[in-house]
Amino acid sequence: MLENARKEEQQRKASERYYNRQRAAETERPGEGFRREIIMPLKEAQPIERRLIFLEPGDDLALERIIGKSDLVGISYLELGLLAARPVCRIQVVNPFGRPEGYGTGFLVGPNLLLANNHVLDTAELARKSFVEFEFEQDINGRRKTSKSFDLQPDEVFVTDPDLDFTLVSVAPVAIEGTKLTDYGLLRLVEDTGKVRTGEYVSIIQHPEGGLKQCCLRENEVVDLFDNWIHYLTDTQPGASGSPVFNDQWLVVCLHHSGVPMKDAQGNILKTDGQSYQEGIDDPSTIAWVANEGVRISRIFQALESRSENEPMVPKLCADFAAMTLVRSDLRS
Repeated sequence: MLENARKEEQQRKASERYYNRQRAAETERPGEGFRREIIMPLKEAQPIERRLIFLEPGDDLALERIIGKSDLVGISYLELGLLAARPVCRIQVVNPFGRPEGYGTGFLVGPNLLLANNHVLDTAELARKSFVEFEFEQDINGRRKTSKSFDLQPDEVFVTDPDLDFTLVSVAPVAIEGTKLTDYGLLRLVEDTGKVRTGEYVSIIQHPEGGLKQCCLRENEVVDLFDNWIHYLTDTQPGASGSPVFNDQWLVVCLHHSGVPMKDAQGNILKTDGQSYQEGIDDPSTIAWVANEGVRISRIFQALESRSENEPMVPKLCADFAAMTLVRSDLRS
């Protein structure tokens, strides 16, 4: 399917970034690694101070986690996680001929505004037939909730970027069943950098393989920061594309878009049994992964600002984001 081809292209690019960084690390001059370990934390001191404004007053555990001293979390971490999960939805991709093409994940980031991947929704025509489902999940008793379906409305807003692999698209304000979209809140995006550091842990809320909503908490280490991308070790599966990746303060640090497949010295993708993966023959679920990759939220803001003069829909998006008050209570709105 076309969606699979777009996904494979993103995986190829992610793999190139990962292995180019590995080769660069292997050939760096003596002392460069030491310099990076010592100097970079000093450069990151200012962003760490800036992140303090996102903490609850007196949240000493959160401060300790930022500077790497504690893995403890307050019990409110779980409550905030449930609130952060509300705006996350499953995307049912339907092609212009009315045939299902696949699944993805997305999340609300503004009034009637969804953030997803370009490789999931790459055209307004595709979005026009597709729809999203909220509460596609189990309750505390293990029973399926009744999900709510909302149409997408790309004629109102549709902005996409194949290089950074993101799409912003409008969502109908009322579900087919009558539920209001505002019932699910939103995840406010913070333009500032410094929301996460290498060595910290992230969490991801997702619809793996188009299934029920799931999350992966803790032990998901950020292993590399690129100009536009973040690499981390979170467990994800196909269908998780478009998931929000959170730091410990439940701020979205990046938009998940691809896994990084493991390769041998010849550049062949490897399976979990160590053998080369043969496209079209082997099951894609047998691919071995070394990391996952997401696009940094700050870079999405930059991309929007750079396009504001040429695309009529973008200035309104930038104005809407700028108007949002970035306070901790936003998760509850």
